[in-house]
Amino acid sequence: MQDTLGLSLNELGEHALAITVFERALATRRDKLGPDHPHTLMSNNNLASAYKAAGRLDQALPLFEQTLALRKARLGPDHPDTLGSINNLATAYQAAGRLDEARLLYEQAATGMEQRRFPHAQASRIIPNTIVACEAAGQLARAEAWQGKWPAHVRDTTGADSLPYAGELAALGLNLLQQKKWAEADAALRECLAIRQQQPPEAWTTFNTRSMLGEALLGQQRYAESEPLLLSG
Repeated sequence: MQDTLGLSLNELGEHALAITVFERALATRRDKLGPDHPHTLMSNNNLASAYKAAGRLDQALPLFEQTLALRKARLGPDHPDTLGSINNLATAYQAAGRLDEARLLYEQAATGMEQRRFPHAQASRIIPNTIVACEAAGQLARAEAWQGKWPAHVRDTTGADSLPYAGELAALGLNLLQQKKWAEADAALRECLAIRQQQPPEAWTTFNTRSMLGEALLGQQRYAESEPLLLSG
């Protein structure tokens, strides 16, 4: 109950109150269950997240690090909760400006999720975080590698004509455009456009996809094909 209340307060921006609730919950669980019980570790993580949300990174970071170490020891390095802790620590490092450390952790968590074939709900946070971190580091090829793997999972879970799948194709297409991989971008964006054209005609994402596909064709010097797409986009 205390953790549920704390999570609600944190989502409402009442970080100071959330911290107080989580501190009590953590103290209670440590006393009753021990320091490495999964419920205690959940409270550890919740308190660290509240500290981070409140901008108290000096307190959040060691708690995230402790949670990760205890989950590795108790649950193993590839357990979904451990991978979630790796992702959470990476977000804290990112907030602290420790970008290289954050990217390495994101990729570690993403690799663990890939080995499990992305079944866990946390994969939908971990993989996008990894892609963004790689792109922020200017490592577009590494971002592309993850973007090439993730859309297939989204397609299989949401459908080949779903908007979430189209969104992943658009992100892959944008990455390929930035690398000037015109033909590869063309293929991804054509598939994306075929899905998005089923939306209401005024949807901005459809126009955006046309524009990106036009750019991919322009890069291939297919001017007659690119012009109408660029103009309509």
